[in-house]
Amino acid sequence: MSGSSLSPEQSAAVYAEVAAHAAEGRLDLALHSYPLDDIAEAWAAQAASPGRKLVLLPGAGRS
Repeated sequence: MSGSSLSPEQSAAVYAEVAAHAAEGRLDLALHSYPLDDIAEAWAAQAASPGRKLVLLPGAGRS
């Protein structure tokens, strides 16, 4: 089943459930953050590992 096969009501219910998990800290996402100034390095990391989740942060260091 894909999201496009859900009714609007089903989509809203699923979204609410995922949002509740996120709000309660039950989602474990492997994120890699880069300062916006290091965009070239971030894109290279993305190209090397397409499944990697990146967050670009203006004026912030890497975590």
